[in-house]
Amino acid sequence: MGNFQLAYTVHAAPEGPVLYCKGAPEVVLARCTWAEMDGGGELPADLAVTFRTAAEAMAEKGLRVLAFAWRKLPESFEPANAEAEMTLAGLIGLEDAPRPEVADALQKCRDAGIKVIMVTGDHPPHRDGDHPRDRTGTLRHARVITGEQVGHLSDIQLALDATEIVFARVLAEQKMRISAQKSRPRTS
Repeated sequence: MGNFQLAYTVHAAPEGPVLYCKGAPEVVLARCTWAEMDGGGELPADLAVTFRTAAEAMAEKGLRVLAFAWRKLPESFEPANAEAEMTLAGLIGLEDAPRPEVADALQKCRDAGIKVIMVTGDHPPHRDGDHPRDRTGTLRHARVITGEQVGHLSDIQLALDATEIVFARVLAEQKMRISAQKSRPRTS
């Protein structure tokens, strides 16, 4: 799967092919119509809201959150529609702290006049600029731009200078676009 913030694999099973999926909770949940809770069944709207709220709460604690789902597939299936009507299996929150040497490396870059830009698939920091995973000080005073916002910006807007920038919840293609703009030589 490409730039859709999810990935899936299909495995042969005695009852036929089975798709297993992991990805961003908001993306996986949108493709689930069933839930593996209480013996399985249709995914009611209130349970979907509960899962979204739980995913947001985990992300606010600085965890990297993934949703998991699965689906039995017919023997011949269309890959483009494979991840529709999945059964939600659950969420997991992973602590993914930066390595200890990152804070010192970032400070050395700043001291040398090198502008630091973070491009991540992670959730953005809180409105007050604080983020539980920011043990490096990278996000403290940064301008935060989400992947959704990147999609609406022109290349010129992407190239605008800010003291520090954090691009959050961006897709792989958006990371390439940002990188291309930031590595382009400046002309006066």
